[in-house]
Amino acid sequence: MGRHPWDPPPFAALGTIVSILALYTAVLILNVQRHEDRLANHRELLTLELAILGEQKSAKIIELIEKLRQDSPHLVNHDDQVATAMAALADTAAILNAMHGPDALPRSVQAT
Repeated sequence: MGRHPWDPPPFAALGTIVSILALYTAVLILNVQRHEDRLANHRELLTLELAILGEQKSAKIIELIEKLRQDSPHLVNHDDQVATAMAALADTAAILNAMHGPDALPRSVQAT
């Protein structure tokens, strides 16, 4: 064709360009994976906080129903150990410490 090749064999410049692009791609993939890991960790903590909040709400509802039953003059007043046990809150800080260590505690658990 009469043109002079910009990178004659053994293609040193082309090999360098391909190596730099491969390095850039590897760094990009690692950064994306690290970001996804952080998002997954935040998602797990949010799910845990929602589960703890749901457990607290359920315990409070059971406690209020039990008080209503005890205050009602139309119902027989007796001790219900199952309702009492269900109204007690689980020790979420101890469970989380056993699972992941003290650094994994969500803010809502650390404050209680």
